[in-house]
Amino acid sequence: MCLKVSLSSPQTDSAKRTARVLSKRLLIFVAFLLATLLASAADPFGATLHKDGTTTFRVWAPFVDSVAVEINDAAVTPLTREPGHTDPADTTWTGTAPHTRPGDQYRYVIRIGSITRKFNDPRAQQLSGFDLPDGYGLLGNDDKPRSVIVDPTFNMPAFAEPSFNTMVIYELHIGTFAKTFAGAVQKLDYLKGLGVNAVEVLPITQNPLFADHTPADHDWGYDPVQLFAIKSRYGTPEDFKEFVKQCHQRQVAVIIDVV
Repeated sequence: MCLKVSLSSPQTDSAKRTARVLSKRLLIFVAFLLATLLASAADPFGATLHKDGTTTFRVWAPFVDSVAVEINDAAVTPLTREPGHTDPADTTWTGTAPHTRPGDQYRYVIRIGSITRKFNDPRAQQLSGFDLPDGYGLLGNDDKPRSVIVDPTFNMPAFAEPSFNTMVIYELHIGTFAKTFAGAVQKLDYLKGLGVNAVEVLPITQNPLFADHTPADHDWGYDPVQLFAIKSRYGTPEDFKEFVKQCHQRQVAVIIDVV
């Protein structure tokens, strides 16, 4: 007869419990990592132009029946509900349109029941329809603005900003300083000569036109209509990026006044 004896000690049980806890924590970490990677793999909100000429659109639009994107007031691409949003208030719509390029204009077509309306992209980086003499804000021009697809590629070199206690900050309103971003670039050497190593740029987001302003497109920037779109009077998103690049090449940091 053979007897099989199983020995167990408090130390062995403790080691097993520790291993089980570590295993569970590892699974939780892996799940969190995968969720993070999947989230970061998604295109950001707004319009993302890809190298193959397609553009992916993502917009948060809860409690509606359908969403589509209309490009250049012609082609319409339906969007679908993005999976993974269990809360109805978090509903996000997405879709990819072919044959697109920088400068194409678009709006979202949103339907609730029998009512359909067109809306600009709240994440658009550029808008049309804000130029004098008949831009948005002036009577009869409410339907003029369109969201604009922009080229996301730009070579922005690395930059090390000066420490806070060494900053010499120049508050800068693009419109009164030089009218445009390109004009401001021409004056950067002047600022550098003054000893400035940081510029605080007053708000540069898109504003409406005002009939009681002279000129109608002059504004301090504290009443934006789009929080992500560059004010068209100052230039394009590419012009702004070039302004930042030129500042950095002169070792000048850029601080943006955000409303």
